[in-house]
Amino acid sequence: MNHLLSQTPARTSETNSLPLVSKSDDEFTLGSIKDLDELRRTFQRKAHMAAMERACRRLIAGGWTVESLPQARLADVPDSAERASLLRRRSDIGLPLDPDSPVFVDDSGSPVPSEDAAMRLRFARTVRVSIDGNAHFCRGLLTTRYPESAAAQRPRQEDPR
Repeated sequence: MNHLLSQTPARTSETNSLPLVSKSDDEFTLGSIKDLDELRRTFQRKAHMAAMERACRRLIAGGWTVESLPQARLADVPDSAERASLLRRRSDIGLPLDPDSPVFVDDSGSPVPSEDAAMRLRFARTVRVSIDGNAHFCRGLLTTRYPESAAAQRPRQEDPR
């Protein structure tokens, strides 16, 4: 294997122009920690958006309208798995956790204007569905590669609507 690696030019990730650098036969890393940190922040923002969409669905099921979501505060979200997830994700990206903080915000924490609420909620739903789909796919790959891990795989429970 070492012989093959020494003759193979540096490979490039399709989603990143950084070369994959071989440290050993079994270990590849992307060019820099800085880029990995940015990738982590991107995933954290997407996870927040998905959690926010789930919390908004919980509010809508409780009688809120899409147009009124920009007025919703964290205190309005019922104590639930959705609320706990939203608070955890907000903490991860540095958004305020106080009960009077708006629920429906952009990545910087600014409230979404009422006129943009429907479009922003559709976008958040798209992000959530994409994340959930990718997670399902990854769980399947993990179980295929490591059958003994099947018992530890927990698909997301659907929220009541």
